[in-house]
Amino acid sequence: MLEHYFVRPATIDRIHSCWLGKAIEQYVAWLAEQGYAAQNVLCRVPILVRFGEFARRRGVSDWSELPEHIEPFIGYWLKKQGKVDIDDPKRRTAARTIRNPIRQLVRLILPGIPTGDVPS
Repeated sequence: MLEHYFVRPATIDRIHSCWLGKAIEQYVAWLAEQGYAAQNVLCRVPILVRFGEFARRRGVSDWSELPEHIEPFIGYWLKKQGKVDIDDPKRRTAARTIRNPIRQLVRLILPGIPTGDVPS
């Protein structure tokens, strides 16, 4: 499924080698079934790969541990992107852009597991 969206074999290999690779591929198939545009896939997959790397660095070894790392990742991402000091509405929008695909992935691979829903 990834080859429908990513042309470079190295990109596909990088996604597959990520410890969340199977989950990401499942998520991409789900996005396609839901009729999401290719641009959504191209924007969301890199976030998920980075989230997986972040969680792995924090010692996560099982998918069930992912929900507790969503909000820390968002804080990390916003800080890395220099979006910590932007005004509140823009920061909330940026956080939502990161949070939504991660929650969708977690809900897909761990049905019934809370993902730390907070109003956005």
